Amino acid sequence: MAENRQNATSEQIEKLISLVESNKQIVTSRSLGTAKYWNAVANELNALGPPIHNRNEWKEIWYDYCDTLKDQLVDNYVKNKDAGKYPWDLTNFTPLEKRVIDMMCMVKSLQPIPNTRALGLPHMSPVKFVSNEPQSSQPPVPPEPQPQPETETTVGCVRNRRHRYRSLAELQLLELRKLTKVNRKLCLLKQKELKVKNKQLLLMKQRLKMDIEIAQKRLEWDREMAGV
Repeated sequence: MAENRQNATSEQIEKLISLVESNKQIVTSRSLGTAKYWNAVANELNALGPPIHNRNEWKEIWYDYCDTLKDQLVDNYVKNKDAGKYPWDLTNFTPLEKRVIDMMCMVKSLQPIPNTRALGLPHMSPVKFVSNEPQSSQPPVPPEPQPQPETETTVGCVRNRRHRYRSLAELQLLELRKLTKVNRKLCLLKQKELKVKNKQLLLMKQRLKMDIEIAQKRLEWDREMAGV
């Protein structure tokens, strides 16, 4: 959460979590929240600043906070599962982070679908063809002993294949979240660049206005001196 700490203080983050927790529309319906709501959130959080942000920037900080928690949950799930531990181990999270994880039901949203079938064809025994021709007088040849199916090994392979498939899906989800985070940051940078350009344009207008006023005063001064 180093990036969030640079954009907001720990007091502001804790206040932000409390404000979101009190909004049933965001917690229950998973909606984005209204502009009026985020304006009120920005006013309360800016009162604890600096730093000071507008409503879109505070919303971005909240999304980054949640995305970082989800990414860490996926990493812990993969590492703990490969090590034979409990996948959703939350011992590495702070009490405040656990509060957000429980509030937004992140574990439930990232949990793999249980009882899913493994990909591939099931193991089948070779088919024996029976001939209709009369048997000869030679003694029948005893059948070759068939190897016993290794149930545990087969099940283990299927289970491993399923886990590898789920891990790949989780890694793809992680990459998608990172890409979404980068796109949000690019959008935020473009908004800041537009603000800077607007400020530059405003300064140019003010300077032009001052130049016009100075030119008018010089003209009036020249007229007065010519009249004298």
